[in-house]
Amino acid sequence: MQRFEFCYAFVLPVALLIGALLRPCLLSLLYGIYLLLWPLFASGCKQGASGSTFRFVVVCFLYSSLALLSQVCYHVVLTVSSLDAQLVTCHGWEPILSLLGFQKVQGGGVVEYVRFFLPDILVFTVTLCSIVLARMSARVPANDESPELPMHSLNSKPHSPGSPQPREATSRRNTSLIVPDTLDFRSCMPQLILGLLFCSIAVIFPCMWTLPYFVFFLLLMTLWSVYKVPSPGAARTLVVLLLLYSSVNLVALYLYQLWPLQTQIPPEDLAARLLGFKAYINATCTEAPGLHFAGGVSWSAYAYPVLVFAFYLSLAFQSFLVSVRCSILGAALVHPTYPTYLALLVSARACSSSSHLPILIVSLRRFVKCMDYLVWRHAVVGHSIL
Repeated sequence: MQRFEFCYAFVLPVALLIGALLRPCLLSLLYGIYLLLWPLFASGCKQGASGSTFRFVVVCFLYSSLALLSQVCYHVVLTVSSLDAQLVTCHGWEPILSLLGFQKVQGGGVVEYVRFFLPDILVFTVTLCSIVLARMSARVPANDESPELPMHSLNSKPHSPGSPQPREATSRRNTSLIVPDTLDFRSCMPQLILGLLFCSIAVIFPCMWTLPYFVFFLLLMTLWSVYKVPSPGAARTLVVLLLLYSSVNLVALYLYQLWPLQTQIPPEDLAARLLGFKAYINATCTEAPGLHFAGGVSWSAYAYPVLVFAFYLSLAFQSFLVSVRCSILGAALVHPTYPTYLALLVSARACSSSSHLPILIVSLRRFVKCMDYLVWRHAVVGHSIL
């Protein structure tokens, strides 16, 4: 199971990112959307071939196989028929086909073929390997996995003799999803990172798209300064809204790199500058092959989508941390002599709900304690649970 988790957590997002950026078109836009959905399905890695993560990988595999097959068929038809002579560059159906992702290779040679086929081949290979690893892990006997307690036992509240009451650990728990309610540096770290990303996005490239980020930044910092903690329901709603808004922001920036939007709203127009649409790629149709990057783009314009993507991941990737925390918690309950047993047990009820979006910002302090447990078990037992 660990190989499938490693492939999903590290290899698949890199493949999806390359597939979305290497060949800007509508076919590759789906790879970017899958990349945005990737952290939201990470909590089902432990379920193997029967979980939502596996089904998400299967969807990516089917789409990449269809995209690869369509690319092969298109270029084969261009080679064996007279369609190549009928498709004139920048005329007729050729701009529409290039918008979809089916482009003619003229003078680019091997480099252009690699740019056209590598995204689909890479995603197809990675998803196929992930499916094979998940199927192989399903055949491994259950005793090979790290022991975990059933979920109903996690909801109980056992007390070991000589240990402090769980109420003491609960009183130091960060109860807010957005605003920290303690002054401990490690427990405030996720909120500090989000605050810096809020401020950076709003300040580095001022426009209408970044205005809500700055408003949320002022709101959250005001709540933090007066020591007010929003209710869990309001915090969860705010997290979901920010996830949706930042994902729509990234998709809108990607769509603006295609020729229809750049034709209707040129980058030098007031509307484009007011909305924050920046042309990183010159989508004007030309005879020259390859990607043509726009000139005169400042470093802050390049940092803008990077910061938005980092902000999105800082929210959405917390669901993967929740799944890791729950799996480590199940193994930690087997060894009640470990000093952080009760501290981990406090979070068991949150794991039992296993909701993806409501629990997105997890306290970094308890995750560090889980990592401390890994070091402790490696030193005492002689092997790591990972």
